[in-house]
Amino acid sequence: MTTDGQRADRAADRYKWVALTNTTLGVLVVTINSSIVIISLPAIFRGIRLNPLQPANVSYLLWILLGFLVVTSVLVVSFGRLGDSFGRVRLYNLGFAIFTACSIGLSLIFAPAVPRPAPGGRMDWWGSVLFAVGLVAVLVGLTYGIQPYGGHAMGWTNPAVLGSVIGGIVILGIFVLVERRVAEPTLDFALLRNRTFAGGNLASLLSSIGRGGLLFALIIWLQGIWLPLRGYSFERTWR
Repeated sequence: MTTDGQRADRAADRYKWVALTNTTLGVLVVTINSSIVIISLPAIFRGIRLNPLQPANVSYLLWILLGFLVVTSVLVVSFGRLGDSFGRVRLYNLGFAIFTACSIGLSLIFAPAVPRPAPGGRMDWWGSVLFAVGLVAVLVGLTYGIQPYGGHAMGWTNPAVLGSVIGGIVILGIFVLVERRVAEPTLDFALLRNRTFAGGNLASLLSSIGRGGLLFALIIWLQGIWLPLRGYSFERTWR
């Protein structure tokens, strides 16, 4: 038979998982809610009939982005005190209920006024397939190219690697040619003539390269150098 102590232990164990699930969901909702403003900026400025790129209107753009963070930062201390006074779980659940109700209400109020997109248009299957195959081939070749092959430290002499990289580049070249000739391309290269669009994509690319390189270097340094210097064997750090 199950004793009262065992039932209490099971209830406590379930409560830990419920609390972890709820807090994780809360963090996810906050993250989505804070970043979704950026995605909805065009619709917001269309709704208020304002061009955010005009010099006189830049402040509106900045404050729409910063408004969520400012309000959160200002109220976090006050709501923390309310949680101490009335109970953190109770206030947390109340906040979830208010957020859910307001989200549903806003979607019902503003959804009919949002234009859905005009139906029609054809899917560029050739472009989609060529881009996927070409990109995967290049990435596979690069992945195996940095691995040893045939007594060499790296695998750039591997025929499969060379064929994958070169073939992927050729396929991507064909993708560019196809996209410049179809009526409704998957990727409209004419957008790259816009300096703002091209500059933003270039900045995003350089940021991703820098972030990825930094993380890779930190991983190598922490696992391969710092930990062995602190008494951990090299084999243990790479298990």
